[in-house]
Amino acid sequence: MVNTSVLNSLPAVGQNELATARLVNNLGKDVYTFLYNPESKSFNRRAIYKEGASALTSLPSLSYQYTTGLTLDLNNLILESYSRGKSIRPLLDSLQSLMVANPTRGKYAPSPVTFTWGANTFGQAVITKIDWTETAWVGGEPASARVNLQLMQIPSTSSSATPAQSTQAASSKEQPLTDREKAEAINKARANLRQTLKSLNASVAQLVRSGNYKLTVSNMGVVTISDSKDRVLGVVGTYSRGKFTTAGRTI
Repeated sequence: MVNTSVLNSLPAVGQNELATARLVNNLGKDVYTFLYNPESKSFNRRAIYKEGASALTSLPSLSYQYTTGLTLDLNNLILESYSRGKSIRPLLDSLQSLMVANPTRGKYAPSPVTFTWGANTFGQAVITKIDWTETAWVGGEPASARVNLQLMQIPSTSSSATPAQSTQAASSKEQPLTDREKAEAINKARANLRQTLKSLNASVAQLVRSGNYKLTVSNMGVVTISDSKDRVLGVVGTYSRGKFTTAGRTI
């Protein structure tokens, strides 16, 4: 039996059957418009705990670490132009372009996007995975496919604050680091970069492999990475109370 008190407390929503799903950039400009609206949306989020030994029970103790960003999966997206005799390759290429960096133009990481569908939005986010299955072709060119797309939520940044400033603001209640703590932060950040090399974007990973980079620590413990020309590439993580975490990482 439906709980009518809960049902009546839900907000009413006007229907707009003409609303189309889109991906927009930080300026609100469309960077991708879906050929067909999604058939489903799947969400996922996890709280990460670290297990430890417990003296009084066989069950491990749990220490909270962090909560992941929300993940949105758009599965079985329809791309179909076979009946019109057209190729869908531009649509596939357009989606892939949102996942890559362009260091030659000063773009060291893929740009964040926001998924919008009528009044519903999801973002800021980055595209972490795309796969597709082609099912029909015209002259060898793909004309029908099913696409799976995954977006992961990231900390939002405003035009008036850099990622480093946003992360630093969250740590503003901490005491300024000493020179010894800053040196320790750099050492731990450098070790973390080597350990997480495979998860870094390609341009930053190349700098880490070559050692041709510079780490800087703010008074509040935000560690940023720069190239040989002192251009800031992004946030590596945060050092606080002797521990280094990747909170606020943007590389």
